[in-house]
Amino acid sequence: MSFTDAERAYFAEQRLGRVAMASARADTDADGRRVIRITPEVIWSWGINVGAPKHFAGMIERRTVER
Repeated sequence: MSFTDAERAYFAEQRLGRVAMASARADTDADGRRVIRITPEVIWSWGINVGAPKHFAGMIERRTVER
């Protein structure tokens, strides 16, 4: 599991995004361009996924990504 459909829709409609990472942020693709590939191990989501179990005052969803 990675990002949900609701999370992808949210990303697509935003002009500004914030991503926090604890590992190396950029890679080089086949064309030699610098890109950021997001391969999450844990996802914290704030009120985007309806019906998901919430933590921290019922606002934040935390899930581990299965590989």
